[in-house]
Amino acid sequence: MSNFKLKKIPLLMFLSTFPIYSFAGSGQTVFQYEHNWKSMDRIHGDTIKLIHKTDNNWQYEFKFGVTEGGGNKRDVLYDDMHGGSGGVVIQKNITLDNGWGSIIPALELGFSKDLVLYQPGLKYSYKFNSDWSSSIRYRYEWKKISQAERYKTAKVSGQQVKYKATSNSGRHRFDWALNYSGFKAFNLAYTFNYYLGDFTNNSYKFSKGTFEKNKYIAYNNKKNDYEQEFKITYNYSKLLRPYFSISDVSKNKTTDTRQAKFKVGFNYAFGQSNSKDSNFSYKTYFKYAHHYGLSSHYHGDSFGLYADFDKKGYIGLSLNTYNQIKNRILFDDLVSSHYQIYGG
Repeated sequence: MSNFKLKKIPLLMFLSTFPIYSFAGSGQTVFQYEHNWKSMDRIHGDTIKLIHKTDNNWQYEFKFGVTEGGGNKRDVLYDDMHGGSGGVVIQKNITLDNGWGSIIPALELGFSKDLVLYQPGLKYSYKFNSDWSSSIRYRYEWKKISQAERYKTAKVSGQQVKYKATSNSGRHRFDWALNYSGFKAFNLAYTFNYYLGDFTNNSYKFSKGTFEKNKYIAYNNKKNDYEQEFKITYNYSKLLRPYFSISDVSKNKTTDTRQAKFKVGFNYAFGQSNSKDSNFSYKTYFKYAHHYGLSSHYHGDSFGLYADFDKKGYIGLSLNTYNQIKNRILFDDLVSSHYQIYGG
């Protein structure tokens, strides 16, 4: 019996870290890098994405982002990175008959150190002619707060009382976009976003011996907010497209102050997978691994996209999460642990 146990432990360790690869299908993989900066907050941030578009109109996107300056240092660039949020987006482009455009159902899962975001949505896109196109989109964004952030304790009548201090929230998101591609070198786009939200459960703050229900505020002491963005993309080549955008966004929840948000970045497409005319011959895979700590008893998951350039190199992006409840296998109370991009 003792020999059986000794053999069982390494087997469990092997099963919990064994990666699973799945071919994502022929298509095109795009690498995106974006840097952002807000004019009043003066905090820098970066986002990295890998996007794979298949020949049958499926799209898979993996992303993560960080901010610089330790959370409170202004104008710090590429130093003291912290925070971090990651996400997965899956969508399908369905072309309608008789030139009536297309509809695009999508699902996004987002992760950070203190919440999980679930965001289903539906987009309708229509092309008026070769130059002008437009789209409308609706998304419902539900944020579930992690167990560690959900509760606090307070001393009431000499006893410690545990109470719910942070609520989950739900937000309706409406987008309208107008695009112009009549210039050979540039594409122009304008997007207007409207948000309307509220808490989906009750939570409280404790002050001076009493509990008071938390109120949802998005902008200017109201439950709604909006953003608008103007974006210009430079068509440098079929593969490389730098872009710049400026947005009008809110400054905080309690005033009507607005600020500008600047973004600069680029999309680089690796060409068509397995095409002789491509700059690389490559295949893109999904990568997934499940982890389990034999001593800590926490389950975790790692998943992402991995592009293999026919023995000439590789690039991958992975999101790593763990369940905050011990011995819970299902995706119940996930938060992010870390993200990584790797290559060689």
